[in-house]
Amino acid sequence: MIRGIIGTSLVDYPDKIATLIFTGGCNYRCPFCHNRELVIPEELKSLPHIREDYVIDEIKKRKGFVTALAVTGGEPLIHDERLLYFLKKVKKETNVDIKIDTNGSMPETINKYIKSGIINFFAVDLKTDPKRYNKATGGHEIEPVLETLSILKSSKIPYEIRTTVVPGYVDKEMIEFAISIGNHKKYVLQRFRPMKTIDKSFEKLTSPPPQIINKYKKMLEQTMLDVEVRI
Repeated sequence: MIRGIIGTSLVDYPDKIATLIFTGGCNYRCPFCHNRELVIPEELKSLPHIREDYVIDEIKKRKGFVTALAVTGGEPLIHDERLLYFLKKVKKETNVDIKIDTNGSMPETINKYIKSGIINFFAVDLKTDPKRYNKATGGHEIEPVLETLSILKSSKIPYEIRTTVVPGYVDKEMIEFAISIGNHKKYVLQRFRPMKTIDKSFEKLTSPPPQIINKYKKMLEQTMLDVEVRI
């Protein structure tokens, strides 16, 4: 399940120092994904399996310094009960805050994790607008993601929406769609990195310039309470 770890991260949990773990496998096949080794089964085989107890020990070594665990992938929630069991153990033994990065495609699982009472923060990817979602994800529609966002908005758990500004998928039309989904507290725009992508043609693209991303930021500020740009 766990295929990578960074013992100390300053950027993967808002306002906290975290240990970051990477889970293997994903139900999406986004052509612009730059974590292909965690997504493509043939490449995933080359990554080590990291023991769950090792992760807990690494957190304990950093007690008083690391105060959070961030879980990313791949798509962590495909591991469902196994991951939840592990995170309950983490919470019990270390009492750190826990954040999960997710593509938002499994609202029922999100709801279960919320009800567990151990998750402190979610980051949900919004890839593009509805008409391009199937192509952007390798065959998935946007409706489950919108359901996930509705569930989170109704909950008391902090969360953020994240969009990577990928040429051809994120433009003025997509940002207008994001504005239309309503007022969410936190929205993050991330700069696309043209490297190690699943579809190699995306490595030939150029990352959008800062002025374009800042233009989208100003548009989103019409309805979102807090919009952040992460380069």
